[in-house]
Amino acid sequence: MFRYIKITTFERYVLKSYLYIVFVCALAFFGLFVVMDLFDNADDFFSDFKNLGYVGVLRKMLEYYSFQGLVVFDMTAVPLISIGILIILITLQRRQQLKPIMAAGVPTFRFLAPPLIIGALIVIGIKHFNREMFFESYAHQLHEQRGSQKATKHDIDPAYDQKSMIYIDGRNLYPKENRIVAPTFILPQPTIVDEIATITADQALYQRARGDQPAGWFLQNASHELESLPLTPMGRETVQATAVDGGLFIASSIGPDLLYKGKTGVAYLSTSSLIRRIRNSVIDATSLRQLQFEFHSRLMEPFLSASAVFLILPVVLKRDSRGLIMNTFFAAMMLGGVYFLSMGSRFLATSGVVHLHTAVWLPVFVSVTLSTWLASWIET
Repeated sequence: MFRYIKITTFERYVLKSYLYIVFVCALAFFGLFVVMDLFDNADDFFSDFKNLGYVGVLRKMLEYYSFQGLVVFDMTAVPLISIGILIILITLQRRQQLKPIMAAGVPTFRFLAPPLIIGALIVIGIKHFNREMFFESYAHQLHEQRGSQKATKHDIDPAYDQKSMIYIDGRNLYPKENRIVAPTFILPQPTIVDEIATITADQALYQRARGDQPAGWFLQNASHELESLPLTPMGRETVQATAVDGGLFIASSIGPDLLYKGKTGVAYLSTSSLIRRIRNSVIDATSLRQLQFEFHSRLMEPFLSASAVFLILPVVLKRDSRGLIMNTFFAAMMLGGVYFLSMGSRFLATSGVVHLHTAVWLPVFVSVTLSTWLASWIET
Protein backbone atom coordinates (compact mmCIF):
# COMPACT_ATOMS: atom_id res chain seq x y z
CA MET A 1 0.00 0.00 0.00
CA PHE A 2 2.79 2.45 0.92
CA ARG A 3 4.34 2.30 -2.57
CA TYR A 4 1.37 4.34 -3.82
CA ILE A 5 2.06 7.08 -1.25
CA LYS A 6 4.56 9.50 -2.73
CA ILE A 7 6.15 12.13 -0.50
CA THR A 8 8.29 14.61 -2.35
CA THR A 9 11.58 16.01 -1.12
CA PHE A 10 9.99 19.41 -0.56
CA GLU A 11 7.15 17.90 1.49
CA ARG A 12 9.67 16.08 3.69
CA TYR A 13 11.53 19.35 4.11
CA VAL A 14 8.34 21.17 5.15
CA LEU A 15 7.40 18.39 7.60
CA LYS A 16 10.85 18.29 9.24
CA SER A 17 10.98 22.09 9.46
CA TYR A 18 7.49 22.21 10.95
CA LEU A 19 8.26 19.60 13.63
CA TYR A 20 11.53 21.38 14.46
CA ILE A 21 9.67 24.68 14.91
CA VAL A 22 7.06 23.03 17.15
CA PHE A 23 9.81 21.41 19.22
CA VAL A 24 11.65 24.70 19.71
CA CYS A 25 8.42 26.54 20.60
CA ALA A 26 7.50 23.78 23.09
CA LEU A 27 10.91 24.14 24.77
CA ALA A 28 10.44 27.92 24.85
CA PHE A 29 7.02 27.60 26.53
CA PHE A 30 8.38 25.11 29.05
CA GLY A 31 11.44 27.23 29.79
CA LEU A 32 9.27 30.30 30.27
CA PHE A 33 7.04 28.37 32.67
CA VAL A 34 10.02 27.12 34.70
CA VAL A 35 11.58 30.59 34.95
CA MET A 36 8.31 32.25 36.00
CA ASP A 37 7.49 29.50 38.50
CA LEU A 38 10.96 29.53 40.05
CA PHE A 39 10.86 33.31 40.28
CA ASP A 40 7.86 33.06 42.65
CA ASN A 41 8.42 29.69 44.34
CA ALA A 42 12.17 29.04 44.54
CA ASP A 43 12.03 29.33 48.34
CA ASP A 44 9.79 26.26 48.54
CA PHE A 45 12.53 24.07 47.04
CA PHE A 46 15.15 25.42 49.46
CA SER A 47 12.91 25.07 52.57
CA ASP A 48 14.60 21.73 53.42
CA PHE A 49 18.05 22.65 52.13
CA LYS A 50 19.87 21.55 55.32
CA ASN A 51 18.74 17.94 54.85
CA LEU A 52 18.81 17.79 51.05
CA GLY A 53 21.79 19.86 50.00
CA TYR A 54 22.32 21.24 46.51
CA VAL A 55 22.07 17.83 44.85
CA GLY A 56 18.84 16.98 46.66
CA VAL A 57 17.26 20.34 45.82
CA LEU A 58 18.24 19.96 42.17
CA ARG A 59 16.80 16.45 42.11
CA LYS A 60 13.54 17.75 43.57
CA MET A 61 13.41 20.48 40.93
CA LEU A 62 13.98 18.01 38.10
CA GLU A 63 11.35 15.65 39.50
CA TYR A 64 8.76 18.40 39.97
CA TYR A 65 9.25 20.11 36.62
CA SER A 66 9.42 16.84 34.68
CA PHE A 67 5.82 16.18 35.75
CA GLN A 68 4.81 19.78 35.16
CA GLY A 69 6.34 19.57 31.68
CA LEU A 70 3.70 16.99 30.78
CA VAL A 71 0.99 19.47 31.75
CA VAL A 72 2.62 22.38 29.93
CA PHE A 73 2.83 20.39 26.69
CA ASP A 74 -0.75 19.15 27.05
CA MET A 75 -2.02 22.71 27.51
CA THR A 76 0.04 24.19 24.67
CA ALA A 77 -0.12 21.39 22.07
CA VAL A 78 -3.09 22.83 20.15
CA PRO A 79 -1.74 26.43 20.12
CA LEU A 80 1.67 25.04 19.12
CA ILE A 81 0.13 23.49 16.02
CA SER A 82 -1.20 26.84 14.83
CA ILE A 83 1.97 28.74 15.83
CA GLY A 84 4.10 26.21 13.96
CA ILE A 85 1.98 26.56 10.80
CA LEU A 86 2.21 30.35 10.89
CA ILE A 87 5.99 30.35 11.41
CA ILE A 88 6.73 27.79 8.68
CA LEU A 89 4.58 29.69 6.16
CA ILE A 90 6.24 33.00 7.04
CA THR A 91 9.68 31.37 6.68
CA LEU A 92 8.86 29.83 3.30
CA GLN A 93 7.43 33.10 2.03
CA ARG A 94 10.37 35.22 3.14
CA ARG A 95 12.82 32.78 1.55
CA GLN A 96 10.81 32.75 -1.70
CA GLN A 97 10.71 28.94 -1.63
CA LEU A 98 7.10 28.66 -2.78
CA LYS A 99 7.31 30.60 -6.04
CA PRO A 100 9.29 27.99 -8.09
CA ILE A 101 6.83 25.20 -7.23
CA MET A 102 3.82 27.43 -7.96
CA ALA A 103 5.43 28.41 -11.29
CA ALA A 104 5.60 24.71 -12.18
CA GLY A 105 1.81 24.56 -11.94
CA VAL A 106 1.56 22.61 -8.66
CA PRO A 107 -1.46 23.72 -6.58
CA THR A 108 -0.48 25.29 -3.25
CA PHE A 109 -2.78 23.02 -1.27
CA ARG A 110 -1.21 19.99 -2.95
CA PHE A 111 2.36 20.53 -1.73
CA LEU A 112 1.71 22.34 1.59
CA ALA A 113 -1.43 20.83 3.11
CA PRO A 114 -0.27 17.15 3.36
CA PRO A 115 2.99 17.73 5.33
CA LEU A 116 1.35 20.29 7.61
CA ILE A 117 -1.62 18.01 8.33
CA ILE A 118 0.73 15.10 9.04
CA GLY A 119 2.77 17.32 11.36
CA ALA A 120 -0.34 18.53 13.20
CA LEU A 121 -1.55 14.94 13.68
CA ILE A 122 1.89 13.91 14.99
CA VAL A 123 1.73 16.66 17.64
CA ILE A 124 -1.82 15.64 18.61
CA GLY A 125 -0.72 12.00 18.70
CA ILE A 126 2.13 12.82 21.10
CA LYS A 127 -0.28 14.78 23.27
CA HIS A 128 -2.71 11.85 23.50
CA PHE A 129 0.11 9.34 24.06
CA ASN A 130 1.34 11.54 26.90
CA ARG A 131 -2.14 11.65 28.41
CA GLU A 132 -2.89 7.94 28.00
CA MET A 133 0.46 6.65 29.28
CA PHE A 134 1.58 9.10 31.97
CA PHE A 135 -1.09 11.50 33.18
CA GLU A 136 -3.30 9.15 35.15
CA SER A 137 -0.40 7.29 36.77
CA TYR A 138 1.26 10.50 37.97
CA ALA A 139 -1.79 12.75 38.42
CA HIS A 140 -1.20 13.12 42.17
CA GLN A 141 2.39 14.26 41.48
CA LEU A 142 1.07 17.22 39.51
CA HIS A 143 -0.45 18.67 42.68
CA GLU A 144 2.37 17.93 45.10
CA GLN A 145 3.94 20.81 47.03
CA ARG A 146 7.26 22.01 45.64
CA GLY A 147 10.27 20.52 47.40
CA SER A 148 8.20 18.70 50.01
CA GLN A 149 9.28 15.28 51.27
CA LYS A 150 5.81 14.56 52.64
CA ALA A 151 2.55 13.89 50.84
CA THR A 152 0.66 17.10 50.07
CA LYS A 153 -2.70 17.60 51.73
CA HIS A 154 -5.69 19.15 49.97
CA ASP A 155 -9.03 20.51 51.02
CA ILE A 156 -11.85 18.11 50.20
CA ASP A 157 -14.63 18.91 47.74
CA PRO A 158 -17.55 17.05 49.41
CA ALA A 159 -19.45 14.71 47.14
CA TYR A 160 -22.52 12.50 47.07
CA ASP A 161 -22.33 8.93 45.86
CA GLN A 162 -25.26 9.10 43.45
CA LYS A 163 -25.83 5.36 43.68
CA SER A 164 -26.18 5.09 47.46
CA MET A 165 -26.58 8.85 48.20
CA ILE A 166 -23.88 8.63 50.90
CA TYR A 167 -22.34 12.04 51.60
CA ILE A 168 -18.53 12.03 51.88
CA ASP A 169 -16.53 14.83 53.52
CA GLY A 170 -13.46 15.25 55.72
CA ARG A 171 -10.84 17.63 57.06
CA ASN A 172 -8.03 16.95 54.56
CA LEU A 173 -7.25 14.60 51.69
CA TYR A 174 -3.87 13.09 50.79
CA PRO A 175 -4.27 11.87 47.18
CA LYS A 176 -0.84 10.23 47.03
CA GLU A 177 -1.77 8.01 49.99
CA ASN A 178 -5.50 7.65 49.12
CA ARG A 179 -6.25 8.86 52.64
CA ILE A 180 -8.79 11.18 54.29
CA VAL A 181 -8.06 12.69 57.70
CA ALA A 182 -11.08 13.06 60.01
CA PRO A 183 -13.58 11.73 57.43
CA THR A 184 -17.33 12.18 57.72
CA PHE A 185 -19.80 9.80 56.07
CA ILE A 186 -23.50 10.62 56.27
CA LEU A 187 -25.68 7.56 55.63
CA PRO A 188 -29.04 8.50 54.06
CA GLN A 189 -32.50 7.45 55.05
CA PRO A 190 -34.23 5.17 54.00
CA THR A 191 -31.87 3.61 51.41
CA ILE A 192 -28.96 2.76 53.74
CA VAL A 193 -30.31 3.24 57.29
CA ASP A 194 -33.73 3.60 58.91
CA GLU A 195 -32.56 6.81 60.59
CA ILE A 196 -29.93 9.20 59.26
CA ALA A 197 -26.51 8.36 60.74
CA THR A 198 -23.28 10.38 60.68
CA ILE A 199 -20.09 8.32 60.94
CA THR A 200 -16.75 9.95 61.75
CA ALA A 201 -13.32 8.34 62.13
CA ASP A 202 -9.65 9.12 62.63
CA GLN A 203 -8.89 8.44 58.99
CA ALA A 204 -10.20 6.58 55.95
CA LEU A 205 -8.15 4.66 53.38
CA TYR A 206 -9.49 4.06 49.88
CA GLN A 207 -9.27 0.67 48.23
CA ARG A 208 -10.00 0.07 44.57
CA ALA A 209 -12.22 -2.83 43.49
CA ARG A 210 -10.40 -6.17 43.52
CA GLY A 211 -12.17 -9.36 42.49
CA ASP A 212 -15.38 -9.72 44.49
CA GLN A 213 -14.35 -6.93 46.86
CA PRO A 214 -16.02 -3.63 45.82
CA ALA A 215 -14.26 -0.30 45.91
CA GLY A 216 -14.69 1.68 49.10
CA TRP A 217 -13.28 3.33 52.22
CA PHE A 218 -11.78 1.62 55.28
CA LEU A 219 -12.57 3.74 58.35
CA GLN A 220 -10.20 3.46 61.31
CA ASN A 221 -11.61 4.04 64.82
CA ALA A 222 -15.10 4.73 63.52
CA SER A 223 -17.55 6.53 65.81
CA HIS A 224 -20.18 3.80 65.33
CA GLU A 225 -20.00 0.04 65.51
CA LEU A 226 -21.76 -1.98 62.87
CA GLU A 227 -24.29 -3.41 65.36
CA SER A 228 -25.38 0.08 66.46
CA LEU A 229 -26.37 1.17 62.95
CA PRO A 230 -30.02 0.58 61.88
CA LEU A 231 -29.02 -0.71 58.44
CA THR A 232 -31.45 -1.62 55.68
CA PRO A 233 -30.83 -4.66 53.42
CA MET A 234 -29.01 -2.38 50.96
CA GLY A 235 -27.12 -0.84 53.87
CA ARG A 236 -25.82 -4.24 55.01
CA GLU A 237 -24.27 -4.70 51.57
CA THR A 238 -22.76 -1.19 51.61
CA VAL A 239 -21.51 -0.91 55.21
CA GLN A 240 -19.52 -3.81 56.63
CA ALA A 241 -17.30 -4.50 59.60
CA THR A 242 -13.55 -5.01 59.18
CA ALA A 243 -11.13 -7.39 60.84
CA VAL A 244 -9.66 -4.48 62.81
CA ASP A 245 -11.54 -3.48 65.97
CA GLY A 246 -13.42 -0.21 65.59
CA GLY A 247 -13.15 -0.35 61.79
CA LEU A 248 -15.83 -0.11 59.12
CA PHE A 249 -15.82 -0.56 55.37
CA ILE A 250 -18.17 1.64 53.32
CA ALA A 251 -18.49 0.64 49.68
CA SER A 252 -18.35 3.57 47.26
CA SER A 253 -16.90 4.33 43.84
CA ILE A 254 -16.20 7.93 44.90
CA GLY A 255 -12.43 7.79 45.11
CA PRO A 256 -9.85 10.43 46.05
CA ASP A 257 -9.70 11.77 42.49
CA LEU A 258 -13.36 12.81 42.75
CA LEU A 259 -12.89 14.58 46.08
CA TYR A 260 -10.41 17.28 45.00
CA LYS A 261 -9.89 19.34 41.85
CA GLY A 262 -12.79 17.54 40.24
CA LYS A 263 -13.12 19.95 37.31
CA THR A 264 -9.44 20.03 36.33
CA GLY A 265 -8.79 16.39 37.21
CA VAL A 266 -10.91 15.20 34.30
CA ALA A 267 -8.17 16.21 31.85
CA TYR A 268 -5.71 13.85 33.59
CA LEU A 269 -7.81 10.72 33.01
CA SER A 270 -6.96 8.22 30.31
CA THR A 271 -9.66 7.62 27.72
CA SER A 272 -10.43 4.15 29.09
CA SER A 273 -10.87 5.58 32.61
CA LEU A 274 -12.97 8.38 31.16
CA ILE A 275 -15.33 5.86 29.55
CA ARG A 276 -15.54 3.82 32.74
CA ARG A 277 -16.41 6.91 34.75
CA ILE A 278 -19.07 7.98 32.22
CA ARG A 279 -20.70 4.57 32.64
CA ASN A 280 -20.45 4.88 36.43
CA SER A 281 -23.71 5.77 38.15
CA VAL A 282 -22.15 7.48 41.19
CA ILE A 283 -21.52 10.92 39.66
CA ASP A 284 -23.96 13.80 39.33
CA ALA A 285 -25.42 15.13 36.07
CA THR A 286 -23.10 18.16 35.84
CA SER A 287 -19.97 16.04 36.30
CA LEU A 288 -21.32 13.57 33.75
CA ARG A 289 -21.68 16.33 31.14
CA GLN A 290 -18.10 17.44 31.85
CA LEU A 291 -16.85 13.89 31.31
CA GLN A 292 -18.83 13.49 28.09
CA PHE A 293 -17.56 16.84 26.80
CA GLU A 294 -13.96 15.83 27.57
CA PHE A 295 -14.41 12.52 25.73
CA HIS A 296 -15.87 14.16 22.62
CA SER A 297 -13.20 16.88 22.76
CA ARG A 298 -10.51 14.24 22.43
CA LEU A 299 -12.25 12.84 19.35
CA MET A 300 -12.65 16.34 17.93
CA GLU A 301 -9.06 17.57 18.39
CA PRO A 302 -7.49 15.84 15.33
CA PHE A 303 -10.22 17.24 13.05
CA LEU A 304 -9.87 20.74 14.51
CA SER A 305 -6.09 20.61 14.11
CA ALA A 306 -6.37 19.50 10.48
CA SER A 307 -8.93 22.20 9.73
CA ALA A 308 -6.50 24.81 11.12
CA VAL A 309 -4.19 24.06 8.18
CA PHE A 310 -6.92 24.88 5.63
CA LEU A 311 -7.92 27.93 7.67
CA ILE A 312 -4.42 29.43 7.84
CA LEU A 313 -3.13 28.69 4.32
CA PRO A 314 -5.56 30.90 2.33
CA VAL A 315 -5.14 33.85 4.70
CA VAL A 316 -1.34 33.86 5.02
CA LEU A 317 -0.83 33.06 1.31
CA LYS A 318 -3.57 35.35 0.08
CA ARG A 319 -3.52 36.21 -3.62
CA ASP A 320 -4.22 39.94 -3.22
CA SER A 321 -2.04 40.44 -0.18
CA ARG A 322 -1.60 43.62 1.84
CA GLY A 323 1.58 42.25 3.30
CA LEU A 324 2.76 39.16 5.14
CA ILE A 325 2.46 40.80 8.57
CA MET A 326 -1.19 41.79 8.03
CA ASN A 327 -2.03 38.34 6.66
CA THR A 328 -0.46 36.67 9.68
CA PHE A 329 -2.34 39.03 11.99
CA PHE A 330 -5.70 38.19 10.40
CA ALA A 331 -4.91 34.46 10.54
CA ALA A 332 -4.03 34.73 14.22
CA MET A 333 -7.26 36.64 14.89
CA MET A 334 -9.33 33.92 13.21
CA LEU A 335 -7.55 31.19 15.16
CA GLY A 336 -8.17 33.14 18.36
CA GLY A 337 -11.85 33.37 17.48
CA VAL A 338 -12.06 29.60 16.97
CA TYR A 339 -10.22 29.06 20.28
CA PHE A 340 -12.62 31.29 22.23
CA LEU A 341 -15.52 29.58 20.45
CA SER A 342 -14.28 26.22 21.74
CA MET A 343 -14.04 27.66 25.27
CA GLY A 344 -17.57 29.04 24.97
CA SER A 345 -18.86 25.72 23.66
CA ARG A 346 -17.48 23.98 26.76
CA PHE A 347 -19.44 26.34 28.99
CA LEU A 348 -22.62 25.91 26.93
CA ALA A 349 -22.31 22.13 26.98
CA THR A 350 -21.50 21.69 30.67
CA SER A 351 -24.25 24.11 31.71
CA GLY A 352 -26.81 22.29 29.57
CA VAL A 353 -27.75 25.35 27.49
CA VAL A 354 -26.82 23.67 24.18
CA HIS A 355 -26.89 19.98 23.32
CA LEU A 356 -23.50 18.48 24.16
CA HIS A 357 -22.74 17.02 20.72
CA THR A 358 -23.63 20.30 19.00
CA ALA A 359 -21.45 22.34 21.35
CA VAL A 360 -18.41 20.05 21.09
CA TRP A 361 -18.32 19.90 17.30
CA LEU A 362 -19.34 23.53 16.72
CA PRO A 363 -15.71 24.80 16.38
CA VAL A 364 -15.01 22.14 13.74
CA PHE A 365 -18.15 23.08 11.76
CA VAL A 366 -17.21 26.77 11.89
CA SER A 367 -13.57 26.07 10.89
CA VAL A 368 -14.54 23.86 7.96
CA THR A 369 -17.12 26.40 6.75
CA LEU A 370 -14.60 29.26 6.95
CA SER A 371 -11.92 27.16 5.25
CA THR A 372 -14.23 26.34 2.35
CA TRP A 373 -15.21 29.99 1.95
CA LEU A 374 -11.58 31.21 2.08
CA ALA A 375 -10.13 28.50 -0.19
CA SER A 376 -10.43 30.74 -3.28
CA TRP A 377 -8.21 33.39 -1.67
CA ILE A 378 -5.00 31.36 -1.81
CA GLU A 379 -2.25 32.20 -4.25
CA THR A 380 -1.64 29.24 -6.52
